[in-house]
Amino acid sequence: MKNYYIVNENNKIFFISCKTLDGLPFFNPSSSYNILKARLFDLTYASFLRMTRDIYGAQLRGKEGYITEFFMNKDKATILCKELNCRLNQLT
Repeated sequence: MKNYYIVNENNKIFFISCKTLDGLPFFNPSSSYNILKARLFDLTYASFLRMTRDIYGAQLRGKEGYITEFFMNKDKATILCKELNCRLNQLT
């Protein structure tokens, strides 16, 4: 299984970022790569953010533009990261 997403840490705050999209069956998405995470769950971006908050314990941050999910617990971020990678690997 290829790891497209990884968990990064910045000042004890964890976030899931895109490591690579090489090998995927699409090129140059027309929106943010954050939207791809929501689409992997067949959710709107807002519903995906609510899911990350309610199920994985994410905190939502952001102002105008995109709100993003951050985690205080690395284990929960890792669980979501593994699920994202699993779903994305099914596309390849």
